[in-house]
Amino acid sequence: MQMTAPNSLIQFDSFDNVPGYLIETMKYWEAARAERPVPHVSTIDPTALPTEALRWMAVFEVLDGEKDFRVRLAGTGISSLTGREFTGMLLSEIPGSEQGRVRMIRCIEEKRPYYTGAPLKWSLGQEHIDYSVLCLPFTDDTGAITRLLMVFKFHLD
Repeated sequence: MQMTAPNSLIQFDSFDNVPGYLIETMKYWEAARAERPVPHVSTIDPTALPTEALRWMAVFEVLDGEKDFRVRLAGTGISSLTGREFTGMLLSEIPGSEQGRVRMIRCIEEKRPYYTGAPLKWSLGQEHIDYSVLCLPFTDDTGAITRLLMVFKFHLD
């Protein structure tokens, strides 16, 4: 199985056990960007994403010059696993989200996606769970990154 789309910005080959829905989500983003460095926010189309990705995705709105982020949408899998509803919350209101914020700012500054893993510190009482996340930036009409689409894989075993 090919692990990346042609000319991919992320080489999943270096990661073990990457779920297919993350690879397919990356391919979707790369198709949406076409010849642009980063796709436009209008290209976010949940019907074009893998069904499994929808349960594990979160969409963040970039606020106040990257100083904070609002969770515009958090999938049902995230809410069920963590026992929290994040939709509408500010990232600054979520304890343990500091490292994620640093990565999100870097994604914006570099105008490129990232894929990484970390312990689940932003869901109190579940720090024993690790997760992987694919973060994909989207721009507005001015070229500024205004949305980040993140798709998670929680490692429960």
